Amino acid sequence: MVAALEQEAKEKAAALEQEAEAKAIRIEEAVKASKALNAELERKQRYLFETRLQLEAAEKEKAANAAEAKRVMKAEAILVAALEQEAKEKAAALEQEAEAKAIETRLQLEAAERENAANAAEVEETSTVMPKVENEATKEDKIQVRRAAIANARKQPKNKDEEKTLADYYGAMDLEERAFTILYDLGMIEMSPDPDSPDYNHDLDDEFA
Repeated sequence: MVAALEQEAKEKAAALEQEAEAKAIRIEEAVKASKALNAELERKQRYLFETRLQLEAAEKEKAANAAEAKRVMKAEAILVAALEQEAKEKAAALEQEAEAKAIETRLQLEAAERENAANAAEVEETSTVMPKVENEATKEDKIQVRRAAIANARKQPKNKDEEKTLADYYGAMDLEERAFTILYDLGMIEMSPDPDSPDYNHDLDDEFA
């Protein structure tokens, strides 16, 4: 009887021991699973945190880029407006200048037309009323023109443009014609007038003598 009880006690003790070992194994496995789960949760949390930081940085950069783009667009708009205003002012100034020149030119043309008309009327009146006086005035004008030409030819010194013009003018002549023309232009000789010509001016007889 005692042996049976001892055997039963041993069997129960062995069963309890086996059950305790099984519980210990399950607990250990549960701890391992919990640690693995915690590690996975920590990894995911770290990933989420890093992702959030990246998104915040991207948002900040996007906002900065948007602000810079807005600033650049505003500066460009101001520059374009300034250039357009400058172009308008220049165009207005040019238009005013052109109008002023057109008015000035028109006034000059009108004045010239009035002067020409007055001169024409005066010439017509003079030629109709006093043809002889006009002929005498014409002869006097010719004398004055001739004397002025001689004075101008003798004037020294001459500038480079005048010297070049004279060189071109005389250079186109042959030697004999050039010598005669130079002497004539300087008033050292004169064309022999025809005393029988109606245009003969006796006022120059003393100069020809």
